Amino acid sequence: MQITKLVCKIGVIGAMAIGVFAVSSIEAAAHSEAKPKVESLFDGPLVGVPGMQLMVKRFTVPPGFVGGQAFPPRSSLRLYS
Repeated sequence: MQITKLVCKIGVIGAMAIGVFAVSSIEAAAHSEAKPKVESLFDGPLVGVPGMQLMVKRFTVPPGFVGGQAFPPRSSLRLYS
């Protein structure tokens, strides 16, 4: 009787794991199809600061879009020297 309960529990847990994996892969495929529209409004030198450039862009993001993760440069992580 104990073995039967154990087998049933393992079966239910396995079925749940397969379901979670299937749903997450379907959602990932749906999100990967959505792409943002990028419009460059200005790209030129920054007036008054030699050697610097200014870029202004407008992003139109569709529903369901999942973007990448951005990381700051390592130098900006040092808050206290």
